[in-house]
Amino acid sequence: MHSSMKYKHYRNNKIYTILDKCKIQINDEWVDAIIYTDGNLKFVRSENEFKEKFIPVKDKWWNFIENF
Repeated sequence: MHSSMKYKHYRNNKIYTILDKCKIQINDEWVDAIIYTDGNLKFVRSENEFKEKFIPVKDKWWNFIENF
């Protein structure tokens, strides 16, 4: 996961940007989490849940590098 890279939510197709990593507590256990934004609000999800529900958005440079 790369900060400032764009990700698309699997259901609503909205684009989000990762801001930072943090820890959140789930069931009395501290887990890695992702802070992300839609440009207006900030959100937090566990890293595992984020990986399940978001896919990276590839820009023109990404496609260029993959096809180089």
